[in-house]
Amino acid sequence: MFSSNHTCASKETRNALPIISVTEGSETLHCLLLFIYPSYIPASEPVLLIGDLCRVAKAAQKYCMDCIKDKVKMVFTSDLLEEHAFRVYVSALNVGWTDIAATAALNTIKTPLSDLPFSTLFPASTPTIT
Repeated sequence: MFSSNHTCASKETRNALPIISVTEGSETLHCLLLFIYPSYIPASEPVLLIGDLCRVAKAAQKYCMDCIKDKVKMVFTSDLLEEHAFRVYVSALNVGWTDIAATAALNTIKTPLSDLPFSTLFPASTPTIT
C-alpha cells in the first residue's frame, strides 16, 4: 500500500508516510492480526466463524496482504469445504473466489436439501400440480 504504484485516497501524511483510513471493525482487524501473529491466540479464544473469515479475506484483499489471503483460502478449502459447503460457497462468491465457490458448489450436491440453511423457509411437502 505504501509503494509508488498504489494510489492512496488520503493526502494526509505522518513522517512522510500516507495515513490509511481503516474502515473495518475491531473484530475484523483482531481476526486479521491473529493470522499474522497466531502464537498469541489464547486457549479461550473462540474459533473463527465463516463470516469472520469472509471479512478477514476482504480486508486482506483491501490491504494487499496476499499471505493472509492465502491462509484464509487454505482454511476455506480445509474441512469447512465439505462440512459447510453452502456457507463456503456463499462466502467465496462474496469475496470473489470463483474457484473455491465452484468446488463448494459441487460439494453442496452431497447435502440433503433439508440440511441447507434456507430449507426451513419452505414447507416440508411440495404442492402437486393437477
